[in-house]
Amino acid sequence: MTEVQQWFEQLKQSLREEARREALQEGLKEGLKEGQLRVLARLFEKKLGRPLAEPERSVLAERLDRLGPDRLDDVWTELSADALAAWLVDPAAH
Repeated sequence: MTEVQQWFEQLKQSLREEARREALQEGLKEGLKEGQLRVLARLFEKKLGRPLAEPERSVLAERLDRLGPDRLDDVWTELSADALAAWLVDPAAH
């Protein structure tokens, strides 16, 4: 009976440690994504010469998830300010 209880306690500890590791990984992933979004938003704002409106920031976040940072970097560097503003409001843009 004692061996079963020890095994069970070890199993619980192992599951807790695994859950902590997963939570840490998820937190790091979310932090990286948030950092990328902040940097991209700042670059877009500089190009546009104005702060992003909240809907534009939401579009940028969605496109970061869908298209990835490399594509958004291409968009920021290749488009003019006017084209960039149009890209942010075009629901079909990619």
